[in-house]
Amino acid sequence: IEPEKPMETTETLYRFRTGVPAGKQQAVSVREETVQGEVLQILPMDLNTLIFYWRSQEIPPAVREALGKAASLRQAVADTQRQIEQVKAQIAQIGQEQTRIRENVKVAPEKSEFKTTLLEKLAAQEKQIDGLYMSQEKLQKTLESQQKELADYVNNLTIG
Repeated sequence: IEPEKPMETTETLYRFRTGVPAGKQQAVSVREETVQGEVLQILPMDLNTLIFYWRSQEIPPAVREALGKAASLRQAVADTQRQIEQVKAQIAQIGQEQTRIRENVKVAPEKSEFKTTLLEKLAAQEKQIDGLYMSQEKLQKTLESQQKELADYVNNLTIG
């Protein structure tokens, strides 16, 4: 409120004391601020929205700090999800390559160097796929842990 203190306050009215010379008119500007509460659900919120609110100067520092930590945890979840998708894409790409190699093995002359090379390549790719599946499994466990950490943080969050 500006001016700072009204002389009198009712449910619908503020009265301010001001000096006005007799027979004159004077305008008095009053500026009001309405504070409205806002509820934010952090868990379903995407990372960009979290960052937007975190950077907002209108939000109290304690809330911004909490949003910053939530954004950091959400970023870790997103990074791990992206890594899992990359591993899946690598497995799919190798699978397509193996299909092509198997077709070539079918038509390659028996006991030829070409067929031996193809079979060695298939064996190497199988080892690579095994490693990728192990990596994917580790990443999935990491993701679950990160999601639980984020949920626990948000569910146990108390500000003010």
